[in-house]
Amino acid sequence: MTTWSTILSELEEEFDIDFSAEENITENQMLYIANMLQEEVYMHIINLHEDYYKTSDYVNLVDGTSAYSMPTDIYLNKLRFVQYNYNNKKYKVTRISEEEKVDVDSNDDYMYDIENSTASGTQFVLYPASRITESSSAMKRVYIRQVIALTGGSSVIDIPSTHYIKYGLRKYVQEELGLQTFQVGLAEKQAALELTLNTMRTMIPDDDDTIKPDFSHYGEHE
Repeated sequence: MTTWSTILSELEEEFDIDFSAEENITENQMLYIANMLQEEVYMHIINLHEDYYKTSDYVNLVDGTSAYSMPTDIYLNKLRFVQYNYNNKKYKVTRISEEEKVDVDSNDDYMYDIENSTASGTQFVLYPASRITESSSAMKRVYIRQVIALTGGSSVIDIPSTHYIKYGLRKYVQEELGLQTFQVGLAEKQAALELTLNTMRTMIPDDDDTIKPDFSHYGEHE
């Protein structure tokens, strides 16, 4: 896995400079650009094959409690699968409809809903409420996670390849050094993005995967 410090070191070697000594090139601006680029690639990957970011957690069930926090890193509440497995009973937990909530009995198999209130925010709600206190593996949730933002140092690039991030940072550095303007041709941007997404191609069921990248706003943040 490639870290942020590795990216910086490679660019410093390529341009034969020390970024810390450059007044016009700040790490905060570079992080901002890198995170924008990473987020753009992430959104394409989600559209192409969202299971790349599939992960899971467990709900710490508490007897008599129905509402639990959603995973802190979940993307747009994308729960892919919920499973109950306790005391030799194992089944898929399905999402409940509003009509089904009317007839819930305390001994029914669990179902769930995702509810959002102004007081509690978005919550994972069980119907009926938990009948046990179980903090380990009774209730498993499989979901699509968010991309992990870069913060500097040892933080890890969270997309399959660094081509697109390095491409965008290279253009930023070139502009700040007066070598060329930040805005470049669409074909060049397309090629850089395609290199990054190439590792996903075998997971895509068809050939309709044309990507239209956009750098128009990456140089505006100060």
